Amino acid sequence: MDREKEPFLNLYDALSPYYDVVFPVKKPVVDFLAGQFGHPAGKILLDAACGTGGHALALAERNFSVVGIDLHPHMIEQARNKAAQLKTYSGNRPRFEVMDMEAVHPEKLGRWDGVYCIGNSLPHLLDVERMRATLQTWERGMNQHSEQRIIIQVVHFVKVLREGGQLPTLEGKASEAHIRFERRYEPEPSGTIRFLTNLSITQEKEEGTIAEEDGQNWTAETRLLPLSADDLETMLRSLGYRNLQWYGDLTGKPLTESSPAVVVSAGK
Repeated sequence: MDREKEPFLNLYDALSPYYDVVFPVKKPVVDFLAGQFGHPAGKILLDAACGTGGHALALAERNFSVVGIDLHPHMIEQARNKAAQLKTYSGNRPRFEVMDMEAVHPEKLGRWDGVYCIGNSLPHLLDVERMRATLQTWERGMNQHSEQRIIIQVVHFVKVLREGGQLPTLEGKASEAHIRFERRYEPEPSGTIRFLTNLSITQEKEEGTIAEEDGQNWTAETRLLPLSADDLETMLRSLGYRNLQWYGDLTGKPLTESSPAVVVSAGK
């Protein structure tokens, strides 16, 4: 996850120990990403806003070379710890760096053959020109001999706002803790969106009931710019991408009005 205001970062300080429970890596998503980038031999991928590195690790296990970046130090610390703890590893161990996705540069990271930015991270930049400049920076870091593929996933804002702005609640368990992550969008007159979140962590009693008195709760809000498929297409085509493929989630389902996400895979 990436950016923005300090309350948002504090929320993810709280969430980071449970990030993999709330946002687990799923094999169909890894299958989709790997299929989009093709044969892994010698291929380097940039994971922009990598969170705790789950997808980078999974793709590295499929022999891709991956460098993951995230603005949040606690996320990167976890990603590095997970990579170091792997006993057997078929591919190159991924590299993780604390870095703003707007500040990515090949002189700092080396060049890459493909980029993916998932987890609805790009809308945190709040300005289309900043987004386009970021995409251009990623594009300039591509190896010139490669296909130069980029994959972006954002929430299907039109669908979510049409249905009232409530996103699905995410829940999971870690040891004896029950984690609940609630998320909601509220549109603003300026055209941005207030992203309201509530994270609750409660301890379960032995009989499986929740001990409310032992719970912790964090609320936060940040702002997002609701990107549409048209917005993404305009930015990508302005950078020379012509082969755009659209999906409704990160497993490759078709994009429809009821899709939960907008995913574009663009190549040159």
